[in-house]
Amino acid sequence: MPPIFSTTLYLALKPDKSIIFIITIIHFIVSLVIAMVMDKGGVWLGIIFFSIGISYLYFMRLHVTLSLKKSVSRVSMNTLGEFFIISKTKKMKVTLLKNSFSSQHLLILNFLSDNGKHPVLITKSRVGNNNFRALKVRLRTL
Repeated sequence: MPPIFSTTLYLALKPDKSIIFIITIIHFIVSLVIAMVMDKGGVWLGIIFFSIGISYLYFMRLHVTLSLKKSVSRVSMNTLGEFFIISKTKKMKVTLLKNSFSSQHLLILNFLSDNGKHPVLITKSRVGNNNFRALKVRLRTL
């Protein structure tokens, strides 16, 4: 198979304030909706808010601090258009799923490997403007 691209694209994912903002807003909105829907407080409301707090901590560790074993710290795409992700424990060849999302300021790449699904949140400030633009162009080419 001939190369599609002239070089391999390497993306090292840095912590980013916009990812923190996105995760915080989503969890805040969910908490607000649940608080408005629930008639009474009590034990169930406490359990639900505790669960939302645990979810918040999990996603912060997964996407911001990259402190979980399955956190993706690097993404690379070779000249053949194949993706590789690097977590704390291993490097994996992955397949980009069709349900990935692309906008002007955010890419949500959903990958599938033998170990399951791996979502990766990418912003301009997380990988740099040039790398973000290069990745968007490559994604349109695939």
